[in-house]
Amino acid sequence: PYTTLFRSVSTRAIDQANLALDKAQSDSVRQFAQTMLKDHTEAKEQGRKLLAEVGISVSAVSAGMQKESDDAMTELETVVPSNFDRTYLESQVRLHQALIRTLDDVIPETQGPQLKGLLEYMRQQADRHLAAARSTLESLRS
Repeated sequence: PYTTLFRSVSTRAIDQANLALDKAQSDSVRQFAQTMLKDHTEAKEQGRKLLAEVGISVSAVSAGMQKESDDAMTELETVVPSNFDRTYLESQVRLHQALIRTLDDVIPETQGPQLKGLLEYMRQQADRHLAAARSTLESLRS
């Protein structure tokens, strides 16, 4: 489960944020994407380092979360430009909700204070990202 959190989720979030920086029409969506790019790049690096320190391989990927991220990326690559901003934010809401559910399942079972601390920090970040995605999406509807 750790590899999902650090590798596939962060990599796809980075890919989606880069795409949003290219295609988003709204400044608030581009600002949200910039935050996603920064935070997920940092999380990916922190996770990779910590997993290496504790001897956990970063090779396996959870099929469920990977598929959801891949599907979101495919949708973003093909959506009509006028719907991109809304579609991107809706996918970020769904993906961050899924990440939160996964973290809520994994954190109680996690051994080791460093890894558990990182996962708890990621849970807080995911909450902030979810709130920001919802808020930005709501501002588009106004």
